Amino acid sequence: MPQLVSASDVVVQIVTGAHGYRLAGLEITPAPGRYVNDLVRIGSGQERTVAEQPQNITIERSYLHGDSRAERGGALR
Repeated sequence: MPQLVSASDVVVQIVTGAHGYRLAGLEITPAPGRYVNDLVRIGSGQERTVAEQPQNITIERSYLHGDSRAERGGALR
């Protein structure tokens, strides 16, 4: 299973106006010991019209998980 791993605030960012994306068979996770706010962020939250909103986004047969050892702020317990 391919991995998408990130140590930043988000692993996958789907931008304003994106449409027709299908993500399948992926492991989406933060880097070991890292806390992230969003594994997958769809849109910015600032969209004002339907045309600006991401549409037809599918995530299937994927494994999305955080790191149980990570605390908010990125420190290990």
